[in-house]
Amino acid sequence: MKTAILLAEGFEDIEAITTIDVLRRAGISIDVVSAASELVKGARGIVVKSEKNIDEIDSSEYACVVCPGGLPGSDNLMNDERVIGFVQQVYDKGGIAAAICAAPQVLNRAGLLKGKKVTCYPGREKSFDESVIYTKEQFTIDGRIITADGPGSAMIFALELVALLAGREKSETVRLGLRYNL
Repeated sequence: MKTAILLAEGFEDIEAITTIDVLRRAGISIDVVSAASELVKGARGIVVKSEKNIDEIDSSEYACVVCPGGLPGSDNLMNDERVIGFVQQVYDKGGIAAAICAAPQVLNRAGLLKGKKVTCYPGREKSFDESVIYTKEQFTIDGRIITADGPGSAMIFALELVALLAGREKSETVRLGLRYNL
């Protein structure tokens, strides 16, 4: 099973690229999926060539979906019905839904956060309904939902995704290889 990382114009560069890099170091199959054109420009101007378009993928092939934050990237993801449908389908069939920074709003719009513990970029929690439990933590895992608070948490977010997808030992091996200290 694969992981899809969804990119829209204005994605947070650090969050997307760090997650792609760390998951690939762990040997996790990941597709960089565009909700727009093949070339997607991040919030800091880095252009990433997507491998697939959201119209070309089948949710049944994915065990995890990742939404990086950034503005207007996370707003663009949240306002795209194809993205919302894909996120719902992956989660509904038992997959992991992950979002960082402002992107937990995508999971919220998809209806996945009711009664869940979640973190996000400070201030973005105002878009959640009252059943969502905002933790204010660097990262939060609640069942098959993983969230993190911003660009500075991209590495721990990606390593925790590796732990969920490939096991704690694999995550630790990648962490040590990166010389990343917790």
